[in-house]
Amino acid sequence: MNEELTTTPNPNDDTVNMSEELLLEESAENPNLITDETEIMRALEALVFASPKAISLKRIKGILGSFNYDTRPVVEMLNRLIEDSKERGFQLVKVAGAFQYRSNPSQADILQKLLEDKPVRLGASALEVLAIIAYKQPVSRSEIDAVRGVDSGHLTRGLLDKNLIRTVGHAETPGRPLLYGTTPYFLEVFTLDSLDDMPSLEDFDRELAAKKNADSSEDADEDGEVPPVDASSMDDAQLFFDRASPLAANPDRGTFDEPASDNEESPDFGLKERAAEEVNSH
Repeated sequence: MNEELTTTPNPNDDTVNMSEELLLEESAENPNLITDETEIMRALEALVFASPKAISLKRIKGILGSFNYDTRPVVEMLNRLIEDSKERGFQLVKVAGAFQYRSNPSQADILQKLLEDKPVRLGASALEVLAIIAYKQPVSRSEIDAVRGVDSGHLTRGLLDKNLIRTVGHAETPGRPLLYGTTPYFLEVFTLDSLDDMPSLEDFDRELAAKKNADSSEDADEDGEVPPVDASSMDDAQLFFDRASPLAANPDRGTFDEPASDNEESPDFGLKERAAEEVNSH
């Protein structure tokens, strides 16, 4: 005779699987709810793969939910996909608070041969301007020029054209100059989830100090004496990076949990036109 196997809960066991209870309640309320993890994973992978741009968690849950997929395991599944694809030819990465499939950077040479395309590169001067804006945004053109010691109008214009920076407002100073900041596309290009993922300026200071000490050791005289380092050589750039931002920025400096790219672009009230006039007037 066949007997059904039953389990008796241990009254002394405090570990109650609340997720299973919630799942049963949800299934009872919605009998059409798709809870099979294999089906959810297929739909999740297809969404991220087919999306023309990085897709946010909110958008993923919204689409899956509209088709009666259980969205509660989505975050865990995304994390699993990120971990499982790290050593593969294509990877799931989180950029600008959203998710996107990308080719493994180690295969860049092969893909360039396939596409017969040269990688787009930024010159050293453009990278200088971009770094200043990224670390001290929002920042005005005059402040960028003060750090570099030269005019940066054409470089700022190029970064605007490449959608790496944008105008974010006006400084509360005479003339109310335009202020610049980075875009969500900047995060995508440099594979950053948020600006907080950038190396800290303190890390750069330590590297520069170590390099200076190494160079000083090489320049030591025959008696083994190391020339003194001029600790007072604090230039305008260092003073600028130590200053407070002209606007009260959010402490997290712009985590894009739900990127604006999922929504229609909001009007800029003429900021782009003013930016073009400003960079062309120098």
